[in-house]
Amino acid sequence: MIECDICRDWFHGSCVGVQEHQASDIEIYHCPNCQLTHGPLLLKKRKNFHRHDYSEDDVENKAVQTGTIVFIKELKNRTFPSGDEIPLLRLHGSELTPEFFNKNGLDTPILVEKKDGMGLTVPPRSFTIQDVENNVGSMREIDVIDVSKQEDCKMLMREWTEYYNSPNRAKIFNVISLEFSKTKLSELVTPPVIVRQLSWVSNLWPDQLPEDCTYTRPEVQKYCLMGVKDSFTDFHIDFGGTSVWYHVLWGEKVFYMIRPTSSNVSLYESWVSSSNQSETFFGDQVDVCYKCVVKQGQTFFIPTGWIHAVLTPIDSLVFGGNFLHDYNIPLQLQVYDIEKRVGTPQKFLFPSFETTNWYAAKHIYDLIKDYTEEGRIPPDYLVQGAKALGSHLKSWTQRKDLNNLHLFVKDAKHDLPEHVQYGRLLKELSKEVKSIENTIKSSPVKVKEKVKKKKKNNMPTPKQMVNIDLLHQHTQEKLQELQHDEKIGVYNFKDEEDENTPASLKVRIPKAGAYMEMKQEVKSDPDDLSGKSVGLKLKVSNGKIISDIGKKKSQGTKKFQPLVGDAGADEDSDVDTLVVDENPKRGKRQSTNSPSSASTMKPGSLKLKLSFHGKPMPPGTSSQESSQESERPNQPSNNKRGLNGSIADILEASGYGTETTFTVDEDVGRASPSMREAIQGMLSMSQMNEIELFSKGGKSRQHQRSQLVIDEEERLQNCYKDDEFSRFISHSCS
Repeated sequence: MIECDICRDWFHGSCVGVQEHQASDIEIYHCPNCQLTHGPLLLKKRKNFHRHDYSEDDVENKAVQTGTIVFIKELKNRTFPSGDEIPLLRLHGSELTPEFFNKNGLDTPILVEKKDGMGLTVPPRSFTIQDVENNVGSMREIDVIDVSKQEDCKMLMREWTEYYNSPNRAKIFNVISLEFSKTKLSELVTPPVIVRQLSWVSNLWPDQLPEDCTYTRPEVQKYCLMGVKDSFTDFHIDFGGTSVWYHVLWGEKVFYMIRPTSSNVSLYESWVSSSNQSETFFGDQVDVCYKCVVKQGQTFFIPTGWIHAVLTPIDSLVFGGNFLHDYNIPLQLQVYDIEKRVGTPQKFLFPSFETTNWYAAKHIYDLIKDYTEEGRIPPDYLVQGAKALGSHLKSWTQRKDLNNLHLFVKDAKHDLPEHVQYGRLLKELSKEVKSIENTIKSSPVKVKEKVKKKKKNNMPTPKQMVNIDLLHQHTQEKLQELQHDEKIGVYNFKDEEDENTPASLKVRIPKAGAYMEMKQEVKSDPDDLSGKSVGLKLKVSNGKIISDIGKKKSQGTKKFQPLVGDAGADEDSDVDTLVVDENPKRGKRQSTNSPSSASTMKPGSLKLKLSFHGKPMPPGTSSQESSQESERPNQPSNNKRGLNGSIADILEASGYGTETTFTVDEDVGRASPSMREAIQGMLSMSQMNEIELFSKGGKSRQHQRSQLVIDEEERLQNCYKDDEFSRFISHSCS
């Protein structure tokens, strides 16, 4: 509204034909009624061309202010380092992919010559300002900047079109913030694919929000910039630290770029807060300011935090947009903090910025969680972003009202998305960040140490290399010999190949006295041993039985394997001995299905080898015994109560009588004295006349023990109590 300087009445500018941007140029205003008597309104007289207030007197010694005619003229005449010295990235549209930014980040301005390959859609170059009005609406109110004063004012879209198309422009206006996402023009413009892939708003915000929601979806993806010749926008950082894309449909833009170093950002904050901001060209306060020219048809990407000013050398129509992303989260938050500290008006802030960052926090947490679950370390930009988000989000929920000095958490929480549990999210995010930082601190040192150790251990001296070569050669020769011997069967140890090797008998030595408790009837055939002084030779191996062909796997602990001898063995021998062997030759393990398979006795059992007079047992002995047993169907079964594997059982199964004399072979020195004594004692017990070990009429064994048997049993038990047994008992008692 405007006040009449005569009658003091107030009038709407639209009612009296005065536009908002004209009000500042009026010196004395006369309303339509007062104009009849006092004449028309009076405008300010221009007294200078370098100050925002062109009617100001005595300004010869005052500095040139930004945007004035003098300022624009001086700016055009200045020289700046080229943007290629940044260096400016010149890429093809197809190179702008998430993989590229994951590897290189988004820290350097990018210039794309053509829109091919970017997935960018814009109207044709014949598109005019009138077409813009037709698509956004003639009555759409837009923000317009008065360049010479660097002030903001309002215009209707039809008024802007009229101004833009007028041949005589009294002032320089610039439009840089026409967001058209909800207009028909939006159908004609599609941002580049990479922007849609990286944008938090495009990917994290839900398509629909509850009706009672206190926040709204940001609409910052599509802007139309319409500038006339000599339009200028002073140095600034885009709101919320957003990155920006610009496509010049027609015309030209000149960007003055300043790198967002910590010192430059600090200087920027001081410059924005200063009272003489408009009198100071910020490009002169920093170390270097680059000049980047973007021509018709080119697309320009400005990363987060870059401080830039824009000059329009000719009339231009530009489409662009802003987007937040993962690559520069700390700097985005830093810019937002600066905006809050310098008191930036709400309409110039990124809409729903804090809500967007809550969505982003959940998004970043999920990304980091995926990395950690896969055992990988997240990229540094994610870790730093999560750390910055955690601290800022926590501070937003605990801000203080400076007037009342109390927490107003409820007011801060109204920007929280409904599905986000902020307390849990902040806790988990902080936990992940600490875990990753600890991993990063500890891992590189350990890895380097391991690498150094490996290198040191894996670097032999020249002398060692010679020895290694000789050792390798010798090993290869021995392996070849072993393979050759294995092929020809050198290591296939078979008992039947040696005629002097006695036939084997697999037995188990029971506990002392076990044979006394058994009741079984065994019928032997004395005719098999008639006319001969039979001797028995037993070969005991340490825990294993020397196998013979034809043996079958043991079926249980209560059955005995039949005796099998070598075919054609000599049955006559003058030597009756018992041989104990604790270290038999170890041959190649045979398959259980082969004729010479290894014994199936349990580990730890003693193994005996039986022969007649030092010769293998005659073949068919076991078969004869089994046939004789089958001829006695009326005889009680030997397995009525099970066999315990006593010496008597062994002799019975072997066809020997109780009167057979056995001796321990003293030539075998490998058996310990205690072992030979134990075997001799058991053999002696088997020949006692006081006990009937075998019965011809099928009677069971006697249960009465004689004093001799008891003495022999005690002596047998004592024979096991050697030094090793004593140490075991002592250890158990302690």
